[in-house]
Amino acid sequence: MEQPSGHAENADQIAYWNGPSGQRWADRHAAQESLLGPIADVLIDRARPKPGERVLDVGCGSGATTFAFAKAVAPDGFALGLDVSDPMLSQARAFAPKGLPLDFVLADATVHPFEPVSFDLLASRFGVMFFADPVASFTNLRRALKPSGRLPPP
Repeated sequence: MEQPSGHAENADQIAYWNGPSGQRWADRHAAQESLLGPIADVLIDRARPKPGERVLDVGCGSGATTFAFAKAVAPDGFALGLDVSDPMLSQARAFAPKGLPLDFVLADATVHPFEPVSFDLLASRFGVMFFADPVASFTNLRRALKPSGRLPPP
């Protein structure tokens, strides 16, 4: 099992999501999505992804929100799902609908070297609540957003 390198203060979260607990979440994918699906629907609705946009989905887990974003921005847009959990990203890759403009990366959002000014929309169903250093994390994520980039409204 692969583990991403990350910010030192995120080491406990990285270990958790790549250990037995992360595997349990991955194994319970269907139940989790049944429970969390309505929240994803609200997120997608409020984020208002538009065709052609590039979306960064932080803490994407098994990919349900990334799939929804990719469908909304297709065919010319792109959705990147990012997570620290190899078990969950393995599922995301396996379940990804063919032909959607998306990809997944195993990485810590606090330190990942995103392409600067490359995303129109930054969204997260729950992933950002785990940042040990929110200022460092959001500073890094802000670099990835275009000047006109946005977050979904509350």
